[in-house]
Amino acid sequence: MTREYVAAASETPCPASPPDVKVVRAILRIAVQRTMRRKISDVLRQRALVDLPATASVQDATELMCESNVGSVLIMEQGRLTGIFTERDLVCRVVAVGREPRTTVLRDVMTARPDTIAPSALALDGLHMMTDGGYRHLPVVAGGKVIGVISRRDFFGLEQAQFEDEETIWQRI
Repeated sequence: MTREYVAAASETPCPASPPDVKVVRAILRIAVQRTMRRKISDVLRQRALVDLPATASVQDATELMCESNVGSVLIMEQGRLTGIFTERDLVCRVVAVGREPRTTVLRDVMTARPDTIAPSALALDGLHMMTDGGYRHLPVVAGGKVIGVISRRDFFGLEQAQFEDEETIWQRI
């Protein structure tokens, strides 16, 4: 570039035109539609499964949860999901009733036979399941095998807003 060209370009003011409202709305509409069609597999983070046998202690589970920075541990027996132990289980079934974490086994305080969801399900359906069931962690199962866990934290704000809108509508009916 020559100096003259740069000088001429810098002297020419750029018109500050507002964005075309129709274009902005179209872009937002597409973003919302894509978000609403997200599948559980899109939400699922690729992490190693955090699991323990039902005979492990609550102390073992909480230490593993802290090390792995997760809010739940899957309870597996012979490769099969038999339960889930969550932060809420820790509070309500161990601490609140005065159980000793070192001697309490997970089998006694886990949520047995937890609901599961397929990776092909809609993300919004996962949110509905968690809210209707009163839990925040949902194992994802494909072909009878656990492939991960989703949490309410894994969802976008648009999905949360859509879910809240649907809940409001249902409450008014």
